[in-house]
Amino acid sequence: MDKKQFWNIIDGAREEAGHVRDMSQPLLDRLSALPAPEIQRWHSIFDEYHTLSYKPKLWDAAMVISNFHYGEDDFDDFRGWLIAQGKQVFLNALANPDSLAKLETVQAFGNEAIAAARDNTSIYKCREETRFGDIQYVAATAYESKPDTGDFYTDAYAGDYLLSQEEKADIAGEIYYAENMDVRLSDASESLIETLIALRKTFPALYRLFNDPDVTRIQDYDFIHNIRLGGARLIFAEKADAAEPYLIGDWTWNNPFSTDEFTNMVTGGDYLEMMRLFSDRLNGRILALENERAARVIPAETLTADDCVPKGLDADLNGKLIVIKAETLAPEFRRADYQLALATGGFGVTPDARGQTVSCTDLYTGKKQIVQRGAIAGVFPPERLPDWAKIKLALLQDKEVFTYGGYHFKPVRKFSKGEVDKKLSGDSRPWMKDAQYAMRNMSRDNVLGIGNFAGKNDWSHNAFYAASGGSEADIFKCLENGQLYVPGANELFRYSEPPRREKSLTLGEQLSTAKAEAARNNSGKKDKQRGKEER
Repeated sequence: MDKKQFWNIIDGAREEAGHVRDMSQPLLDRLSALPAPEIQRWHSIFDEYHTLSYKPKLWDAAMVISNFHYGEDDFDDFRGWLIAQGKQVFLNALANPDSLAKLETVQAFGNEAIAAARDNTSIYKCREETRFGDIQYVAATAYESKPDTGDFYTDAYAGDYLLSQEEKADIAGEIYYAENMDVRLSDASESLIETLIALRKTFPALYRLFNDPDVTRIQDYDFIHNIRLGGARLIFAEKADAAEPYLIGDWTWNNPFSTDEFTNMVTGGDYLEMMRLFSDRLNGRILALENERAARVIPAETLTADDCVPKGLDADLNGKLIVIKAETLAPEFRRADYQLALATGGFGVTPDARGQTVSCTDLYTGKKQIVQRGAIAGVFPPERLPDWAKIKLALLQDKEVFTYGGYHFKPVRKFSKGEVDKKLSGDSRPWMKDAQYAMRNMSRDNVLGIGNFAGKNDWSHNAFYAASGGSEADIFKCLENGQLYVPGANELFRYSEPPRREKSLTLGEQLSTAKAEAARNNSGKKDKQRGKEER
């Protein structure tokens, strides 16, 4: 059994049935006529095609057809239906999912769905017509009907029926995937209307069949300008027959349910005046983004798969620093500080998982988010992290790291006995006996400059220790510059570790050391004398 015979059996059963929904029995008859090992081989080939077609973008196309009524099991059945359509339809769908709109079945139910205003009955019929779950189990039925055969699935992995790597490569070599097949539009978009716009753009033919194409209206006003910037949209719309024909508003979805919200709506009759207001709002968003960038003080660097660990996606991503593909982000966010995230779990965190979602934490902001595995470029090598990213990662992974005065600190240790000789004046901690001292290892740091001096008043001993979570350490490390610091009464002092003194030997230890050295010397002399005598 090879892939050519596989497709011949599919085509023969479909032609006999006349329709995919009636293929089960013709397909069962053809497989039952085969020897048991050939049935297993047929299923192995089916399973390979079925697995290779598990692509989020194809799932999105199925969602358009079903009006978003496709779960995991539905998608399994949909791919079975797609394989039952024949090799060319199957390959075309993976190369261009929108090509499904050319199928007569899809066209018929698309037209019926629009005519019925997408009622539940038409949606259900269309979903059922594009599912063929029996194809996943028909081989097992045919196999177990044979005499002297055991459990189909147990035998499948115990015999020589699995495909070789060469056979798998041969099957995969025929498939050409459309761009971004591993990215799920419905997950990448931040709201329902955002998703509809993305689906309409990606699958124009399917969308026209199954959906009202007009998702660019609000309150009967037609969108003229619709600009997305800074994680929201700014709209300028028009209604020609209205007393105030122009409308401006903000379109956001930043709420727990990601539902679309239209706020700050203003209508007017003067086009120039309304366009000025629209421009002012747009410039305000641009200025806010520019200020955000300036505050981050991070080079405008975009990361790609070339910056990632080779084959990093072949391993478990949990606890790894991942790079989100720039092309899946809005243009203003295609920078390293928006791309790096710490993976924390999700159904798609392992390479062999059936799921696609990966839970992660944005490295810069610390906010929780979910990305599709297909939207991940790779794993970033920790040794190549820039300084800002090292600090952010430490904040996420090390609970002891805290922020004070715009800098990040980590407790190092307490003073050891005899290291200090003067009690800190005004120390707020009753347990502390000597946190400041008159020794040459402490000095003012005018670069960091945290203290109440030179007209400044940005230091509080109590506030520093409160920010630390009540740490009992005396010495802290600043992550920005790697230097050590000691909290004083009126400022944060820079601290240099004193050189370690060699331990003084007692008289007994000195005598023991001298005896051992003399013994080594005598042994060396005897060895030399023995060598001369032997010569």
